[in-house]
Amino acid sequence: MDKINFRILWTAHLGHLAWALASAGKVGEAMDVLSKAFRAVDQYGEKAYEVELHRLRGDLLWQRGAVKEAEIEFCRAVEIARAQKAKSWELRAATSLARLHAERGDKAQALEVLSPVQSWFIEDFDTADLRAARTLLQTLELDAGVG
Repeated sequence: MDKINFRILWTAHLGHLAWALASAGKVGEAMDVLSKAFRAVDQYGEKAYEVELHRLRGDLLWQRGAVKEAEIEFCRAVEIARAQKAKSWELRAATSLARLHAERGDKAQALEVLSPVQSWFIEDFDTADLRAARTLLQTLELDAGVG
């Protein structure tokens, strides 16, 4: 108890702050906070929240109209989640990436991204992220005439 790591989950706290700022319409400030969070990931090696930081940055870039940069962030988030074997984070990132593909009109690509990740989860497992992924998949499948 002599040493308390005050930086534990620091990146998660910064991520939540960035989300709150973005929700309040302060996207520039949110991007600044995310930059600080990524510096903390590098400096302290706290990688537990790294996937969500990339996904959040992707969302903010998308809001700003930087679609290609947002796609890169979402792909990076999926890649890191897979490397960490973090299925819940992967589902969230894949859902964001699939939404971006769907909005661009590439529903087949959206299905290709999201279907394999969502299918990993068992039916009894129910979270807000899983419900969102299932709803998006159902919409995509209806639009594509699949199922």
